[in-house]
Order: sequence, then structure tokens, then C-alpha cells
Amino acid sequence: MIIEGKEIFFKPQFPIPYFQVTDEYRIRFGFEVLDKKRIQEVIEYAFQINDDITVELKLRSYIDNKEIRERTNMNRYFTINNWEERIVEGYVDPDYPDDIDKFMMVKVKHIQISEIVKYAKSAIRNYKREVFIHFYTEHVDVFVHEDVIDIVSHDRKFIEDFKVKYEGIYDTYWVGRPNDE
Repeated sequence: MIIEGKEIFFKPQFPIPYFQVTDEYRIRFGFEVLDKKRIQEVIEYAFQINDDITVELKLRSYIDNKEIRERTNMNRYFTINNWEERIVEGYVDPDYPDDIDKFMMVKVKHIQISEIVKYAKSAIRNYKREVFIHFYTEHVDVFVHEDVIDIVSHDRKFIEDFKVKYEGIYDTYWVGRPNDE
């Protein structure tokens, strides 16, 4: 996704997309306002019924020649008919440029909204172990973590409408703050 002429990355060595864009392209919901009903509402508002949604996540880390597998349990939540793996190399900490880590990222296409809702409800309400995962189309990127749902889009009007709909509910901690604070 390109926002303001800048490519947005989803890789373990980069900040999450929420911290790569400015306020007018993002909205965040904290776990304290996300009951099961609201999780479903937010996910269904973020995606359209006919959207072709892709999920991407970190499956493995390779650190010091040791493989560390993430516990994703993807088959509990998603129907997997296709699977694409790729190795991503990069610096995790810019202060240590010689310390290059490798990650195996997995991409699965044609994910259903109901599957994302099922995953998000479990991840947030059950405080699942942190998984580096996001769901996206060409218009929107949704990052689901154990304590937040972040939504990023190049469509400022879409994000503005989202903020109006959920005024007083979405998280405003980072609004107006520099992303590197």
C-alpha cells in the first residue's frame, strides 16, 4: 500500500503500519473497548463483503542459526486453500547493523471476514500470545494484536468516517504525537 507517496511495509524489522502513517490515515481500538460485539462491528466496517482479503503473518524466526516457530494455530480460524512462504532478512535493531535476522512470512489469500472476526475475538479477549499478523486488501490494512486493532488506509475519507462512527471509542493516545515518541 502506498500512502502519501510512501510504501507501507509489514515486516518484523519495521514499525507496524499504524506507526508508518499520520493520523488522517489510521485509527486504533484498544482492548478495553473491544467486546465481542464491537470486534465484529469494527472488522465488518473495515472490510467490504466482496473484498479479496489476504492474511500475512510471521511463521518462523531464525536467530543465531536457530529456528523459532510461532504458535499461530491458523487452521483453527482460517480455511487455507493456498499458502505462500517467503524469507525476509533485515535488521531488527538499527543500533546493531551487523545483527541480521531472518523471518519466514506466510501469506494466505481469500480470507473471509467471518474468519478474521473469529481470530480477532480469540486473540483479544483471550489475550493470546503475540502473533505478528495483519489482514489487508488494496485499500485497507488491519493489524490485530492481543491488545489493539489498528486500521490503516490510503483513503482519508474512509478513516474520517470511521472516526466519526466511533468517536469517543477509538484510542486517541497517539493522535497528534510523533510516531517515534
